[in-house]
Amino acid sequence: MRKRNLATALLAGLAVAVVLGGHLTVAKDAPKPDDLPRLRSGEWMAKLKADDLAGFFAILETDPIATVTKPNEGMKQTLKLQRDEFAKHQGRPIGDVELVRTETIGKSFLRLTYLDKFERHAMLWQFVFYRNAEGWKLQGLTWNFNSAVLFAEAR
Repeated sequence: MRKRNLATALLAGLAVAVVLGGHLTVAKDAPKPDDLPRLRSGEWMAKLKADDLAGFFAILETDPIATVTKPNEGMKQTLKLQRDEFAKHQGRPIGDVELVRTETIGKSFLRLTYLDKFERHAMLWQFVFYRNAEGWKLQGLTWNFNSAVLFAEAR
């Protein structure tokens, strides 16, 4: 009887250790708060990479980090028209997105710049985040077809 209780206690202890050990591993691998803008903008850009504008706007509209900048119908139509017109001249999107620049001002402002690659050119995307008492929030979203903008900022 005593051996059975000891075996049960050891198995229970082992189960707790496995559960806690797994929990500690997950916590250790969890993203840091400062990683959120990069992770979230990466998720948004993955929708563009898949040429899924509706999905891009859907995820942007529901993401808590993007509560400050919500896309409206005018913004959606403008982007769709510009992207379609751009594709007529520069080819279709090739399904490749690249984070090309990360800039900070102090500890509270962050700008992430991505290239959304097409067959013959790329669109430039910039996401500006501000860290307030609640955490990072998207403050601005711009897209541009003029690569000179990116090179001018590099000086």
